[in-house]
Amino acid sequence: PPSKADAFEVKEEMLSRFRQQDSAAALELLRKDWKSEPANQRNELLEYMDVFGMNYYGTPKAYIEKLTSEGIDVILDIDVNGARNVKKQRPEAVSIFILPPSMQALHSRLVGRGTETPEAVEKRFGKAKEEISHANEYDYIVVNDSLDTAIADVASIIRAERLRSKKNDTVEELLKEE
Repeated sequence: PPSKADAFEVKEEMLSRFRQQDSAAALELLRKDWKSEPANQRNELLEYMDVFGMNYYGTPKAYIEKLTSEGIDVILDIDVNGARNVKKQRPEAVSIFILPPSMQALHSRLVGRGTETPEAVEKRFGKAKEEISHANEYDYIVVNDSLDTAIADVASIIRAERLRSKKNDTVEELLKEE
């Protein structure tokens, strides 16, 4: 696993792979027992969501704890409610809200995907507006006007958070030296 000193890079391929692995693990867990003994009731999920009783999403707590104990920074792509649940369970978690440069740009991006009906686009746009109204609840806000700049901004936040004195054991290590 990468150390905290390793350079930080974000690539869509890496994010996609993480989402697929995380989603597969969460889906397996959720499908298996959502109705009988929900994983969320057993406190196995860091956050979860039931979308219209058809799609279940969640982040297995054990998986995240394993990664963070190895010094790996974890990025979750979750909604506002999920972020609130994560903060309740892990107050030290750092939250970053990714904003579009404008509402017009957001709408254009949703339409430009070409993957959804106009009704679905409007539904997503309305949900996005609701989510954006809670952006100030987050620790940081990054405007995604340029993907490269947004990635650099997120990387800067991660670097800065690693250097926070409460998260940095450099002083203790230095004092142990003789």
